[in-house]
Amino acid sequence: MLDNDREETAVSPHTLTTYAEKPAFIVGIGASAGGLEALEKFFTNVEPRTQLAFVVVQHLSPDYKSLMVELLSKHTTLPVYETTDGMIVEPNAVYLIPRKKTMTIFHGRLLLADRKPEEGLHLPIDIFLKSLAEDQGEKAIAIILSGTGSDGTRGIRAVKEAGGMVMAQDEQSARFDGMPRSAIATQLVDYVLSPEQMPQELMKFVQHPYLVGDARVKPPLTDDDNLNKIFALLRSFSGVDFSFYKQNTMGRRIERRMSINQIDRLSDYLNYLYRSQAEVNTLYKEMLIGVTRFFRDPEAFEELRTAVIPAILANKDAQDQVRVWVVGCSTGEEAYSLAILFREAMEAANKNLDVKIFATDIDKEAIDFASRGIYSESVAADVSHDQLRRYFIKKSDSYEIMRHVREMVIFARQNLIKDPPFSKIDLISCRNVLIYFQVILQKRVLAIFQFALQHDGFLFLGTSETVGSDQEAFFPFHNKWRIYQYKGGVRPLLQTTAPIMSQAVPPAVTHSRAYALPFVDERRAREHTLYRTILEQLLAPALIVNEQLELLHAFGDINRFLQVPSGGRVSLSITKMLRADLSIPFSTAIHRVLKEQEEAIYNNVVVRHQDGVTVVDLLARPFTEPVTRQRLAFVQFREAERKTTDAAAPESYDRYQGASQRIKDLEQELQYTRESLQATIEELETSNEELQATNEELLAANEELQSTNEELQSVNEELITVNAEYQAKIQELTELNNDMSNLLGSTDIGTIFLDIDLHVRKFTPAIQREINLIDSDINRPISHISHNIEGCDLMAEAEIVLDTLVSRQRKVRDRQGKWFILKVMPYRTQDNAIRGVVMTLVDITELEMANQQIAYQENVLRKSPHAIISVDHDLRIVNWNQAAQTLFGFTFQEAVGKEIETVLRTQYVSERREQVWTAVHESGLWSGEIRQTSKDGTVFPILALISTIKNHGEQQTGMVWVNRLIAGTH
Repeated sequence: MLDNDREETAVSPHTLTTYAEKPAFIVGIGASAGGLEALEKFFTNVEPRTQLAFVVVQHLSPDYKSLMVELLSKHTTLPVYETTDGMIVEPNAVYLIPRKKTMTIFHGRLLLADRKPEEGLHLPIDIFLKSLAEDQGEKAIAIILSGTGSDGTRGIRAVKEAGGMVMAQDEQSARFDGMPRSAIATQLVDYVLSPEQMPQELMKFVQHPYLVGDARVKPPLTDDDNLNKIFALLRSFSGVDFSFYKQNTMGRRIERRMSINQIDRLSDYLNYLYRSQAEVNTLYKEMLIGVTRFFRDPEAFEELRTAVIPAILANKDAQDQVRVWVVGCSTGEEAYSLAILFREAMEAANKNLDVKIFATDIDKEAIDFASRGIYSESVAADVSHDQLRRYFIKKSDSYEIMRHVREMVIFARQNLIKDPPFSKIDLISCRNVLIYFQVILQKRVLAIFQFALQHDGFLFLGTSETVGSDQEAFFPFHNKWRIYQYKGGVRPLLQTTAPIMSQAVPPAVTHSRAYALPFVDERRAREHTLYRTILEQLLAPALIVNEQLELLHAFGDINRFLQVPSGGRVSLSITKMLRADLSIPFSTAIHRVLKEQEEAIYNNVVVRHQDGVTVVDLLARPFTEPVTRQRLAFVQFREAERKTTDAAAPESYDRYQGASQRIKDLEQELQYTRESLQATIEELETSNEELQATNEELLAANEELQSTNEELQSVNEELITVNAEYQAKIQELTELNNDMSNLLGSTDIGTIFLDIDLHVRKFTPAIQREINLIDSDINRPISHISHNIEGCDLMAEAEIVLDTLVSRQRKVRDRQGKWFILKVMPYRTQDNAIRGVVMTLVDITELEMANQQIAYQENVLRKSPHAIISVDHDLRIVNWNQAAQTLFGFTFQEAVGKEIETVLRTQYVSERREQVWTAVHESGLWSGEIRQTSKDGTVFPILALISTIKNHGEQQTGMVWVNRLIAGTH
């Protein structure tokens, strides 16, 4: 049935701001061992502007700092934050759980709480997904990636219950498939994909017209015709009519399936259902989402434990039976929870009663799952440690209900509306089932409950359900947890459901023949009634009995042969209903028929009854039921004929002779049975004593191993996560180390790294030309290494830097006359700790020679008797020597930056100006006579030499004027 739980961190600027923009959906991602690789693949394929928020919850070690922010940021353009308490969730961002914390969400804010070591099994994914479902409802999306164990299974149940969507990584692509496999086993997962495929399907889902509120798309509830056809198809497939379930709920679930299949119109979805039986089954499962867990709503179960169950047991004697009916049991957790509570209550009251819990559901697969009694490890979060030890057996990665608890529960498939109910029930648990029914079905179900409950029996509903108008029959026992006590009165008549169901029959569906709509074959029903009437009138009184001697069927008037016992519990045992005269011949005949598969006939059996005496012939024949292959016996009572001439007629039954023979046979069987039983008892007593001692030892050892195993598994998951982070970091450091090695190898700067003891740690190839280092010199003191540098003590230089922590730099020369800059500085780590010394040698020989040449040229320029003037390509004065300043009378500041022809009023004598500059540009050189004027107005005849200046690329950058007075003019 349907059924509805102090470190430095990257601080987002929106941590304490108002909730300005809400994400369209919040995606909760659970990952554990192997999850880093899956997360990287997932976020690599996530688009930058999705309007979604992603919250990643992992199993992190409390002892190691997580590197997830740094590692994940390399695979997405979305900002990645390590969550702080109270952080607001905004779209287009990724939020990571910190270590040593559990995380929940409330009103769009992420809330952190310290993880408590004493809490036992740590399930952070379940905790977050449950809060996500409660906070976001249909806007919640859950994704389960690689990991061991079953964390997340309970969380996805809550998300589905709230109307959200669930994805799980396929087992083939998961490095550890425990968590995805456990999630998929719930049959609640909407998508099973690899991490690379998930983002694309996720965006298709959230952008579906139904989810974004596209007004152009017609909602399913407005298309009555196609909606009724879908309900008819589901009824044909499963036998369940959803017409009188709440239409809003059904409509939302149909919309979700349409969104997942990317179908916009209901008519198209109906056609898809006709083509795909798998989708029909999936939709049927979607309608019957059963979300439950052990001791759901612990306070409500505490009320049952302390008040309701003791009240039931107080009114029961040793021979009485306690009868409980769990309606919509889904996968059985609630039924087993009640069984555990009754077991504990009987132990506390020192009573040993026969408790029968009838757990029913319309979903056959859920019933089959519940019957196995095997659940994931996550049940440890719902039951106490003592209950886990006493009522569960740990098997690999699951827990199995112990046999003595399973035997208290009887699981059966039942349609609550159509099938007959149980009777004489002490407690009915029907939680979160009525909320899916329309009022007409709710009243029908409550009438069924009134029929089923004993006087003063209890009804346990969900927190959102009430008994409605039936408050006179049901007294509120506990208002908050919707526990009612039935006060009896006139029991309602259980009418057929035909009047309701006939209203829901949809129009005929002629579109496809994939499924035939159910109908009642009236002709066959009439034939069945006719045959039954003929048998009743013409067949002699007869019975059908099974191997347990239970009456299965009766034909004709059998009141002369059977009598219903008065008082006590009604039983179908034929031996208790036979009249005394028939007991021995009937038992003898049945024994022969069932054990030896032979026909048995006894004549002239005298039967005394209230109307007198009847003499009958008893005929018993064996036969096998064709469907179940069960052995049955057909027994017929015929009126005895007084005379017979047939020499081969069956023997007349001698009551006393038959009784004597029967007693003799039974005594022999009893003696043999006693001897065998005595030998077996002696063997069992010996074996039992040995097994008892062994069992006690194994129980103690099992408890220790179970506790140790849980701790080791938790530690193992954390270490796998840490290892994955460090593997990624090691790969990154390896690449960085390779980059540094190539960089240092390609540079001409000689570098040597010394540790804190001034031993050689590392060096570049360039340093080997001046310091005599080989690879085997690593870890040797620098003082042991010879070098070619004159007048320099490398050891002393390094010690000074270590003492003062101040860098030193000096110019040095080697024995071949090369010049270098020696720089010695402290080796500092990122946290500013000193871990040694770094020395560098930069070859400056060419620079030094150039400087010497420049100094020589400057000296020549300064001492030359000729006026030498440097100009740029625009003929602006850049520099001139002392002779030019003396000749023309201008200071350096007055002349620099001004055009030479303007300042000195140059006149060309030997050639025209155009010819002069053409010669300069073509040949780079010109000489001839010019006239120039000094500052005081004196005109000098000058023999000028103009030469161009070029850089290394042979591009002209300027010119040099060498001016010499013509002899005899000064």
